[in-house]
Amino acid sequence: MTPKKGLKQKSGLTTDARVEESPLADYENVAVALLESPLPEIESIEVAMVQVEPVGDESPSHDEIAVLAYSYWEARGCQGGSPDEDWLRAERELRSRRTTGGGLSGDAQG
Repeated sequence: MTPKKGLKQKSGLTTDARVEESPLADYENVAVALLESPLPEIESIEVAMVQVEPVGDESPSHDEIAVLAYSYWEARGCQGGSPDEDWLRAERELRSRRTTGGGLSGDAQG
């Protein structure tokens, strides 16, 4: 590209300089035009809030798991067992209930 002699304006200053055509010149001109154009008047914005139930969320909450795991410990007479195993068992049971639509699985009965 050949440099053109012309006025270059940046930051409000005008200087006599050799201006080389930039491949981005058109984009820069559009950006400047957009920044200098007035914003449209906005009279109002309407926002709709809706509550959406998660679809396919099969993860039980921490509290649900804790309550069921505690019930397993109580069922053993508050003795023995493993809190980690009770937690995992409760988590499996609750997920199973959600995927099958409720009821007790064989894991929760014994």
